[in-house]
Amino acid sequence: MAFLKTSKNCLRASHLRLAASLAAVVAAAELSHPAAAKTYAELLQFNGTNGAGPQSGVLFDGGVLYGVTAGGGSAGDGVVYSLSPLANGQWSFNVIYNFLGGTLDGATPIGGLVADASGILYGTTSAAGGAGQGTVFQLIPPSTPAGTWTEKTLYNFQGGANDGSAPLANLIIDTEGNLYGATSAGGAAGEGVVFELSPPKSAGGEWTETVLYAFKGGASDGSTPTAGPTFGPQGALYGTTIGGGALGLGVAFELAPPSGSTTTWTETILFDFLGFQGGGGPEGGVALGRDGALYGAAETQGSKGWGVVYKLAPPTSGQTLWTESDLHEFTGESDGGFPVGPIVIGTNGALYGVTAAGGGPLGAGTIYELKPPAAGKTKWTFSTLYKFQVASDGATPLGGVIFGAKGALFGTTSAGGSNGAGLVFELQ
Repeated sequence: MAFLKTSKNCLRASHLRLAASLAAVVAAAELSHPAAAKTYAELLQFNGTNGAGPQSGVLFDGGVLYGVTAGGGSAGDGVVYSLSPLANGQWSFNVIYNFLGGTLDGATPIGGLVADASGILYGTTSAAGGAGQGTVFQLIPPSTPAGTWTEKTLYNFQGGANDGSAPLANLIIDTEGNLYGATSAGGAAGEGVVFELSPPKSAGGEWTETVLYAFKGGASDGSTPTAGPTFGPQGALYGTTIGGGALGLGVAFELAPPSGSTTTWTETILFDFLGFQGGGGPEGGVALGRDGALYGAAETQGSKGWGVVYKLAPPTSGQTLWTESDLHEFTGESDGGFPVGPIVIGTNGALYGVTAAGGGPLGAGTIYELKPPAAGKTKWTFSTLYKFQVASDGATPLGGVIFGAKGALFGTTSAGGSNGAGLVFELQ
């Protein structure tokens, strides 16, 4: 599968190898919670020309789905695409941008997209750009329905001691239009950074990048963040790294903004993943629940070795430490294994996510639901909503799911389908 790049700037190598092996087997924001009956539909199959190997999920904006693929397209460096619903129940697909790589454009977008209030899309590429270290890009929608989207590189990562490189994560945006994200490498210790990209103060000006925190790695800090941060109370940012910590299995962290006379952000380690507790390699970041707790999935480890879904509860009165609870430990069988991507939280408090493996004879992954305990109970209820079948549909979903209208779940698979290049799906 040539479209699945395994260069230094395209991490998630374990996922890519898994997707490739599955292909060989076959010879090639919260709106509501899903209804009880589930119908699976393929909205689009990638074929290389129209994109290939999506590593992230999709964005819903204005009733339209948007996403990126890590490969494929006119230059083989990935695409940005849209899927618009039609009156007959079908979807209209368009490639709205082909990445060109080289020094003038980015390549290999791994993280997903975010949109501002005017419908402008923002994202990152993990490679290429002016310094070859990845980019942040902007896509401005056309003024007419049949017009062309306008792409602009907002920032070229420089790598080295003073900047990040190889962003694999999604961005988040605040009410003032500032973008926040993370890079998997670069910074003073080479372990990745969290950054802010601020819009120009006057039209036509340059965006300004600021490194908010550079990870140190080792036993006392995290390394290699592969997911974007999550907004917390009082301007804090929450996130995870897949490396660093006492056992090198990653950490969950908080970054508090400057206060008083300070000008630097302050990092606090909320939890050190220990394998048997909390799992390891939490590559999908965290979601903030209405209860103030953080929810996420650790891709590996746990008592059964297939990863866990965890909860981090904030300190109670008089306490200083966050409390971790394992909500589900995957077995690699019908429930799936190696949970990846972000967790989303439904209005009923249930958690939804995907696994990259398990679920059936070929181990192509699953979509799952975890319902919170009933009154007076403590155990969460796990359900497998769908098991991917590789040849007949997709395989290896890496980007999680999002909610659409009427409780439908939408997402992508990085492999499988008739072309082996992945697809976009809906689960109603």
